[in-house]
Amino acid sequence: MVLLLIGITLCFLIIPFFIAKPSLTICLFQRAGTWLCFSLILCALFVKLVRIARIFLRKKGSARPRFIEPKYQILFTFLLVGGLMLLVIISLIDVHPEATKELVLDSKDTDDFPYFVVFCDAPNTALIVIQMLYLTVLLIVSNALAVLTIRFPANFNEVMYVAFSTFSIGVIWIAYVVIYFATDDRELQTAIIAFAIQMSALAVLICMFCPRIFIMIVWPNKNKNEMSVSKPTDILSSLSANRK
Repeated sequence: MVLLLIGITLCFLIIPFFIAKPSLTICLFQRAGTWLCFSLILCALFVKLVRIARIFLRKKGSARPRFIEPKYQILFTFLLVGGLMLLVIISLIDVHPEATKELVLDSKDTDDFPYFVVFCDAPNTALIVIQMLYLTVLLIVSNALAVLTIRFPANFNEVMYVAFSTFSIGVIWIAYVVIYFATDDRELQTAIIAFAIQMSALAVLICMFCPRIFIMIVWPNKNKNEMSVSKPTDILSSLSANRK
């Protein structure tokens, strides 16, 4: 949960770098920060869904799944994020994050003076495709796991929160890819990226945390441990007891 909050916070903090005038530092934060903040959210959700699926989809009578403790969730999340960031570092080395000036003449008004447009250099297309495929695979698998796990016990509400978060990210990024490649305007493409990142963070924030806050404020009695099962390990213990 902490990693999700960090990822959401970084998504909101990265937006000013898309608005500021491009420079070496700005372009570096744009290219590295975009992948870092989004992958942190998606990888955290993916690891959480895998953990839930391993708990509930295990065979009857089998031993308790290994590596489901929070410390392993953090470790696996960092490993997944680290794999993507390795590709990002290679991309930064291949094409340095520099700002480029381009002289532009208004095609609608030939009498107008030309002006300079400053933009960040585009990274290697092949590496971008690989990074997108990396996240796409995680997103597809996460949505598949969300479909499988959303039917699990109603008193384990976290399944529903994670599933809706994953569905929301999927819808937002499908729309982002379609709109992004439908335009050649660099300024519009930059705005689309920033908007997609912000909407993804907002969707996860609403799906994962707003229901909890609402329950604590409106129905504080439902936030008690004795009235709901709050941890997968508790559910696992209760299921094992029932099978015995």
